Amino acid sequence: MARSPEREPKLAKAEVKQCRYEYSPQALEALSGIEVLFMVSDKEAPNRLQEHLDFIDAAKEAGVKHIIYTSFYNANPKATFTLTRDHAATEQYIKEKGLTYTFLRDNFYMDFFVTLAQEYGEIKGPAGNGKVSAVVRSDVAKVAVAILKDSDKWANQTLDMTGPEALTLSEMAEQLSHLLGKTISYVEETVEEAYASRKAWPAED
Repeated sequence: MARSPEREPKLAKAEVKQCRYEYSPQALEALSGIEVLFMVSDKEAPNRLQEHLDFIDAAKEAGVKHIIYTSFYNANPKATFTLTRDHAATEQYIKEKGLTYTFLRDNFYMDFFVTLAQEYGEIKGPAGNGKVSAVVRSDVAKVAVAILKDSDKWANQTLDMTGPEALTLSEMAEQLSHLLGKTISYVEETVEEAYASRKAWPAED
């Protein structure tokens, strides 16, 4: 299922249906006949959580039995990180609807930090000495495929998805310097400075 089917790769034995994260006749039709649904969390937006809930309603009505959902590490309704609260609410709603679930709680994607290092030569953030066990997207994809091949085995489980090591952003910058063959620095920011520097990206406040 995709918002823009024409942009999707042509895969053998795969049918691509147009669908958005919403409760609509189109979503119900696209979900019809699916028992195990791999639900990748929606793009970041102010209405992201409501879109998740509407789509879960559609999945339930269409007859979906099991949702494998890409959540976030330590998902918690009281978390400081906004998106983590969205994931916690999505998990809870899937349970409330009586659906079988498998939650893949990914940590931050290492790919994101590598992109920052490659494009800007630095990693900025108000992280202090906090550590993150970032995970590579392709590793998460491999785990998801393995679960989809034997979904019953992973019914009603919550799985933490992390990299092999928890690193400060300073330590990460040091490792990236070695791997990329150039100096990558970690720039400590205040929260206010972090908001200002991220205005370069098209993200909601």
